Amino acid sequence: MAAAGAAIALTCGLGLTACSSDEAGEAQETSAASAASVEEGAFPVTIEHAFGETTIEKAPERVFSLGWSDVDTLLALGVTPVGGVEWHTDKPMAWQKNAETGEEPTFDIPVGEVDPEEIAAFEPDLIIAQWIGLEQEEYDRLSQIAPVVAYAEEYPDWSQPWDVTTERIGRAVGRPKAAKALIDDVQAKFDGIRERHPEWQEMSAVAGLYSEDDGQLSMLTTLDPRGAFFGNLGFRMSPEVDAMVGEDVWAEISLEQASVVDEDVFFLYGDSDEGFMAQPVLAGLDVAKKGHVIPLGLLAAGDDTLSDAFDWQSVLSLSYFLDGIEEPLAEALAE
Repeated sequence: MAAAGAAIALTCGLGLTACSSDEAGEAQETSAASAASVEEGAFPVTIEHAFGETTIEKAPERVFSLGWSDVDTLLALGVTPVGGVEWHTDKPMAWQKNAETGEEPTFDIPVGEVDPEEIAAFEPDLIIAQWIGLEQEEYDRLSQIAPVVAYAEEYPDWSQPWDVTTERIGRAVGRPKAAKALIDDVQAKFDGIRERHPEWQEMSAVAGLYSEDDGQLSMLTTLDPRGAFFGNLGFRMSPEVDAMVGEDVWAEISLEQASVVDEDVFFLYGDSDEGFMAQPVLAGLDVAKKGHVIPLGLLAAGDDTLSDAFDWQSVLSLSYFLDGIEEPLAEALAE
């Protein structure tokens, strides 16, 4: 649930330590684009976003990745960012390699309060901010460093789908056709799974997290890419959750509202259903009695990397995740 509730505070000149010139120099060696991969006629390009529009006159050479999984899309397009924020890990994931060069990314700035001076030290000529939430003031400060391509206006913070992110980043780095091909490849995997499991289209589903500490259920809506994921597999995601939560991507609900999760399948964000099943109200739900509370850890079979791939919700990580979860999910629902 980290991305759903995470916020980034951009401060300027408040005593936070900026990236040293040595660090920025090291990052330059793994800078962005292979000019040969930029598609003809891709520039100049103007991209509209939540804070207006940004025009990119020529192919960027030093791209900074600010959003949670923006780095994945850049890598898939053959662009290694000069720097990025450590949202989840300080080490590259198994799927995170440049599709053209094999380079791995670096995560240089710990998540939390990110000083714009730290980003400026990498001397970026483009900042990508797609799967994230920003305030106008934050955007304005970042724009003083380099052109910023933020997320589309029609999506609330943290809700832009992976395919929209891929298309937008593809345009920003001059690879729109390559981006479409990546989207088509992942969509073909979703399509194939749906075709092989038509029975899933008859099942209603919800996705969420249960906290034993406070007895709260946190439900993901279909605005959250992780909530929408199971709909892409063919499941009918509950409209009740979306109606209850409203325009947010997720919300906590009390046990008194637990009936809303009593669908055919509950996809549980976590490694185990032990806590869920130990709670009498939840254990009494029909979905629990049927054995259809499906922890993501079960689908990943203890492979933390596979679980992480679901969390990133990118064109790279989804391809990796989809290759690993079809069989265990089919087995779990067949029991």
